[in-house]
Amino acid sequence: MSRFTVAATIALALALLGRVLYRRRYRQSLQPGAVALITGGGSGLGLELAKLFANAHCEVVLAGRNEAALKMAVQTCKEAGAPRAEYIAADISTADGTNRVRVEYTRLYASSAAPLKYLVLNAGAGAITPFTSEPAFEKICEDMMNINYFANVRLLQTFLPMLSKTHSTSSPSRVIVMSSLAGVLPSILRSAYTASKHAVQGFMNALRGETAVCITLCCPGYVDTDFHSRVLTNDGQPLAGSQRRGVSPAVCARQCVNGALCNDAEVIMTTAGKLGYHLRPFLTGIVDVMAKRKSLKSLEHH
Repeated sequence: MSRFTVAATIALALALLGRVLYRRRYRQSLQPGAVALITGGGSGLGLELAKLFANAHCEVVLAGRNEAALKMAVQTCKEAGAPRAEYIAADISTADGTNRVRVEYTRLYASSAAPLKYLVLNAGAGAITPFTSEPAFEKICEDMMNINYFANVRLLQTFLPMLSKTHSTSSPSRVIVMSSLAGVLPSILRSAYTASKHAVQGFMNALRGETAVCITLCCPGYVDTDFHSRVLTNDGQPLAGSQRRGVSPAVCARQCVNGALCNDAEVIMTTAGKLGYHLRPFLTGIVDVMAKRKSLKSLEHH
């Protein structure tokens, strides 16, 4: 090994160590007693995110479609330390659903002094389907944009002004957005889903320049939840086999919240994702081939 290689390796190691120490020193904490509104909070990754806020003694409000799951999630959050936990049953993929979240939140907190400090935009859906000329594909594209993009835009129109009012340098308000590696890298057979994630990625990055509220985009790879079992397909049939694999939702949730508390703009959660993200502008063809292999491998049956 040459002296240059040794020096470069040492410099890289020192840089990484310095970054770790800096993040530990300046990482902020969640504010006890503040309110966190979490979409898709009834199960899976959303529930794990809610539990982190509950552990920090934040009040939590969970929004989602499955009322039975939301009721159980509320109890879980109370047991985890939330001084108050509420739920709002609504389908936020529709304008009526997001309006219901606004109305119900206003009702729940009409006489409360607890500040809304955290908005976690976790609800979403996936689609695994090849591009076709059939109307079914266009409908899937529309569905993906409604839940993964437009729902978040509408919720921000309501709640970003509230977050702005409670924001300060010493106690920042935060928006945490669950995006995906598909938001920064190509994902084969997922063009409709990928487009919706690119849309929310671009929207949030642009919005960050218009508000003082901290916005963190979280881009996990595969998370071990039932997300794949609910994806949309052209024929309307569930995927064969089991696609549950990847990092646990608890680990993913911790990485996302830690990144937000360190004021990261984006949290890319896998080594392969980080390499692809940084190398793609220079090695586009190679990265795209690797991304295609990864996408296809994820569909293999267990």
